Amino acid sequence: MKKFNKYFVGTAVMMFPFFATAHIITHFSSFSPDGYSLIYQYLICFGALFYLFIGIWFLYKMIREITQDFVVSATLLLLI
Repeated sequence: MKKFNKYFVGTAVMMFPFFATAHIITHFSSFSPDGYSLIYQYLICFGALFYLFIGIWFLYKMIREITQDFVVSATLLLLI
């Protein structure tokens, strides 16, 4: 039976800039460059929040063209 990778590559590609930044920071600090130290976790969490807010911003722009400002504000408030 042939094995295959069932996971998507998109998350890894989108998180790579934050991981690479953490890896560069570890070479100039006291953190170990193993991919599991605290700086990696902080920057991956920052990357997730970065993409979350970009998504919310694009959603705001799309909904704003269709409906009134009150509906847009209520939708984003309930979403967050």
